[in-house]
Amino acid sequence: MTGYYRTDLPIDCFENSTSRHVCHVEQGLNIKRRNESSYYLWIHTEGNYNHFCSFQGIAQIKKGLLVSNGDNCKVSVEIKGRDASVGSAGEGCANYCGANVELVIDGLKKK
Repeated sequence: MTGYYRTDLPIDCFENSTSRHVCHVEQGLNIKRRNESSYYLWIHTEGNYNHFCSFQGIAQIKKGLLVSNGDNCKVSVEIKGRDASVGSAGEGCANYCGANVELVIDGLKKK
């Protein structure tokens, strides 16, 4: 479970104010064991036009998921073999990231 998971995401970018094109950004999840019952999580997601969201938290295993609760934002990580996905719920998660990006990633592969 511990380690770095990543994926490349094609997004809309601007090289200058008039030249729109697709570029690829890396999204990632790093999991490190904290102690016998918890893990550190570091998450980075990106959306269109260089909007990004970074999250750091401490998670416990609950019903097969790594779950981090805080400030009306619940972040969950599901690991299946060498694949991971990140989900979030709560009003605090939407406000946490801002416009054009969510604290959600699918298709992460362990490196």
